[in-house]
Amino acid sequence: MTEPRTAVLADAKPAIRAGLAVALRSADIYVIAEVASAAEAIAAAVGARPGLCIIDTDLPGGAIDAIARIAAEVPETAIVAVGPEDEDVLLAAIRAGAAGYLPGSTSATGLARAMSGVFDGAAAMPRLGVDVLVQAVRGRSGNWRAPGRVGAPLTRREASTVDLLRQGLDTKDIAVKLSISPVTVRRHLTAAALKLGAGGRAELRRGTDV
Repeated sequence: MTEPRTAVLADAKPAIRAGLAVALRSADIYVIAEVASAAEAIAAAVGARPGLCIIDTDLPGGAIDAIARIAAEVPETAIVAVGPEDEDVLLAAIRAGAAGYLPGSTSATGLARAMSGVFDGAAAMPRLGVDVLVQAVRGRSGNWRAPGRVGAPLTRREASTVDLLRQGLDTKDIAVKLSISPVTVRRHLTAAALKLGAGGRAELRRGTDV
């Protein structure tokens, strides 16, 4: 079980970690570990099971691999990647299991505000990320495809999540109904959108029966 409003910071630069830790504390998010490598990020996340893990995409040892390992071993932890405004990097992070992506130019205060929103069920995604993901889901992106995903059957939990969305429930209500976290709700909806070829929640509400 993850610890609420706790975070692991994974960034090779101590000054950045220190500034972000202060900003997060002002948002009532308790930093339980500051690490400087992918291996340390995995160990800290698996060991402490925080509510949130913030990972710089330039993390030594492989940020994308770290995201994938943490997403697989601690699925209830929301992972937010921080990196360049680069489509390939953004999609690699999301495909690996990140629940959100923010530009490295985001201020510490702005990032802390976004992280607080993640705990409240909001998505941490810049406009660029939304546009890229919509294009990818619809199969129009020239840099990324999801072979084998569109048309794949939904899992029982994905189908339940989509069904509740179509009944008009929001992320928080779905989380309560299914006894899961808002982060997990968003993960199920993203997976369902990819499989159904839907371009977002509005299309999931109208879309193919599951």
